[in-house]
Amino acid sequence: MNCMMNVRKRYAIRFFHNLIPAYVIERLFWEQRGMTVPMVVYTEIIYAFTVVLLEVPSGIIADKWGRKKLIIVSAFLGCCEFLILIYAREFIHFSLVVFLAGVGRAAGSGAENALLYDSLFSDGSEDSFEKCLGFLMLWISQRQFWLH
Repeated sequence: MNCMMNVRKRYAIRFFHNLIPAYVIERLFWEQRGMTVPMVVYTEIIYAFTVVLLEVPSGIIADKWGRKKLIIVSAFLGCCEFLILIYAREFIHFSLVVFLAGVGRAAGSGAENALLYDSLFSDGSEDSFEKCLGFLMLWISQRQFWLH
């Protein structure tokens, strides 16, 4: 099996994941459900702290449990987020949603980075890890640029 296919698949997944148009209308939906601007800022802080605190442990868990399992957990948490978001009406509901989003992001990120490194290592190209990771981060920064 060609391990560089994992790298190409990661590029494709990241590209298509960031084309989700829901991010554009999400804040309007939150406002309609009673969220004020300060509440949204608080939820963004919760998200940021969650991701920062769980980024390294998620990489360790990916090494112990396996990357695929952690990526599946990340996808499952994404489904839970949307289920809760459908019925969310109070700040605590939105806080739970962004907390789960942070846990899912950290879990997926740790597993994806570990899988990327292992794929490059298997191909003998582990020196290009930072380059490939930077290219993947380009998709995130482009989405954030256009949405703000």
